[in-house]
Amino acid sequence: MVSLSRGWPLWACAVANALLFSLIHLGNPGVTAIALVNIFLFGFFASMLTLRRGSIWMVGAIHSMWNFAQGNLFGIPVSGIVGSPSPLVAEVGEGKWQTLVNGGSFGLEGGLAVTAVLAAACVVVAFASTKRSEVVNESHE
Repeated sequence: MVSLSRGWPLWACAVANALLFSLIHLGNPGVTAIALVNIFLFGFFASMLTLRRGSIWMVGAIHSMWNFAQGNLFGIPVSGIVGSPSPLVAEVGEGKWQTLVNGGSFGLEGGLAVTAVLAAACVVVAFASTKRSEVVNESHE
């Protein structure tokens, strides 16, 4: 993605990377349209954050902690994949409206609650100011 930014606008690099990230999750059990939208939004957020910060470390930490907390700590499926028993158990309702909000058996990233949070995060990271030394610069030749 950083290599693409040498010839493409940063937003286009982030969109391409987010699309690839979404496609990787197509085969996950129980994937839904909302889940794919949320995975795309996270991919866009992560891509923009990486480009803004000039490093992938923060994104790696966020993604790792999300998966660890959701799966290993709370016992919630992560992108449709059910993990091993966890010390805490969070019950997610499986009713039609509950599943729409909380993602049901796919996990939190399959619900509209996460859509709202990720949409806000994308806006913040896309328009937030950063230190000049931390930004990957676009170069149009």
